[in-house]
Amino acid sequence: MLADFRQWLLAAPPNDDGRTETDDGRPPVDLFALIGQFTALRHEVNLQTKAARAAVEQNAEVLRQLADRDEEPEPEPADDDEVLRPAVKAVIDVADALALSHRQAEKLRDGAAAILKADAAHAARPGFFARLFGAAPAAPPPDLDALRKLAAGVADGYALSIRRVERLLPTWEVEAVRCTNEEFDPEMMEVVEVVADSGLPAGTVVEEVRPGYRWRGRLVRFAQVKVAR
Repeated sequence: MLADFRQWLLAAPPNDDGRTETDDGRPPVDLFALIGQFTALRHEVNLQTKAARAAVEQNAEVLRQLADRDEEPEPEPADDDEVLRPAVKAVIDVADALALSHRQAEKLRDGAAAILKADAAHAARPGFFARLFGAAPAAPPPDLDALRKLAAGVADGYALSIRRVERLLPTWEVEAVRCTNEEFDPEMMEVVEVVADSGLPAGTVVEEVRPGYRWRGRLVRFAQVKVAR
C-alpha cells in the first residue's frame, strides 16, 4: 500500500514550491503524516481488540459461575437438634456440678455434726475429777459449731439450686435415666463396678454413680452404675 502511495506521489506534478497537489486542488498528502495516522490507527485497533477480548473472557467467567451455582444443591436447613445440643449438654454439666458440690457439702456437714455429737456425749459423762469438783459440762468448740452451720447452709443452697435445675430440665425436654433398682440396660447404662452380696438379683442396678440423660427421646449420656453380681 505504501509503495502504491509512493508511486502516486512521485507521478503527481510539482508546484512552484516543489510540492505536489492533487487535481481537485486539495492540499498535498504528506507521506510521514500518513504513516503516523496509520500507526495511530493500528494502536487503536490493538487496544480495542484487547478490550473486547477482556470483556469476552469476563462474560465467559460470569456465565461459568452462574452455571456452577445452578448445578450446586441448595444448602439443607440446619438441624434444630444439632444447634441446641451444646446448650443441652451445658445444662446437664451444670446439674452434675451442683449435685457433686451438694454431696461434698453434706459430707462436711455430717462430719462436723458427728464430731459435735461425740464431744457432747463425752461432756455428758464427766470424769471423776469433774464430778468431784462439780465442773460444768464443756461447751462445744465455737469454731467447729460455726463450721457445721456454714456447711449446712451451703448444702441447703446447693439443694435449692439443684431443684431449680431439675425444674428446668423438662422445659428442655431432658429426662434422667432411671437406674437404681432397675434391671441393667446396656443401651442406657455403663457398669463401673460389680457388687457382690447386695441382696438384689443379678443384673440389678445397686447404685447410680453418675446419672444418664435422654433428650427428646434420644440418649445424650450414658448412666454410670454399680450392678449386682
